Amino acid sequence: PWTGFAYSWIGTLVSSLVGFWLGRAYGARILREFASEGVNKFMRMIGKNGFMASLIVRLVPSAPFIVVNMAAGVTPMRLRDFAAGTAIGIVPKIALTAFAGNSIVQAMKGGGKQHIVMIVLAIVIWLGMGLLSRAWLKRREAAAEALLARIGGPVDVAIVLGTGLGAIAEAVEGPTVVPYAEIPGFPGTGVSGHAGRLVVGRLAGRRVAVMQGRAHYYE
Repeated sequence: PWTGFAYSWIGTLVSSLVGFWLGRAYGARILREFASEGVNKFMRMIGKNGFMASLIVRLVPSAPFIVVNMAAGVTPMRLRDFAAGTAIGIVPKIALTAFAGNSIVQAMKGGGKQHIVMIVLAIVIWLGMGLLSRAWLKRREAAAEALLARIGGPVDVAIVLGTGLGAIAEAVEGPTVVPYAEIPGFPGTGVSGHAGRLVVGRLAGRRVAVMQGRAHYYE
């Protein structure tokens, strides 16, 4: 099964990269003309989320393999994010096919119940990973859409204020202020002088989103 797994993984990854390249080279016009709203929404999702989107659509397929690859190629997603997400995301399914297939053969030969248990366990783990990952991405998408609605749409410039720079946020005109605690899944900040607020408005003639305080990895 290890040899089969290796061949299948390499072949699947190469095939996905070819589809990505075809989408980037030739697919934009075709998808723009014929894609449904559902496909367009799917393309926006994978384009924004890069690595995680590429990983999740492999764990829980949302569209045919070639469509996913070409759609990713049309979006601004970076090749390295697509390749990394695909390389990891295809592992569970290929492993399930290779090793569960071997277990099925052994079980049919009377190899014992342990092979059947391994098959069931592999399926449960694969489905569990996919469903959890997909739920995480949906929560992230919902939080982003809710935040955009609250602040009135996209901005031109995003500014992250470090220590001692929090007063710059006070210069924003017509501000909409959103505490970090009210942004689902967003990390707070516990360092003195970091207010922990997102301030959106106009500064120097541009629409800006100012992060008044930042989260640190050591927190």
